[in-house]
Amino acid sequence: SYADTPFTDEITLIEIHSKFSFPSIKSYNGTTDRDYNVAQYRQRMLAEALPKGSREATMCKSFGSTLTRPALQ
Repeated sequence: SYADTPFTDEITLIEIHSKFSFPSIKSYNGTTDRDYNVAQYRQRMLAEALPKGSREATMCKSFGSTLTRPALQ
């Protein structure tokens, strides 16, 4: 729910662009280098054609979908 979000209102209130198609990114399970995973995610997301005003919010909101297993804890 809205009250449970870890994001600031500034990020929460921005809608992800309807034409956004999540790039193919290998899921991260917490057993390999997390810095590499974040760098890979950032690089792939910066290559996406996203409106400047929603880029940061889209990156924040989409990051969790790349995590699996212990990395979700």
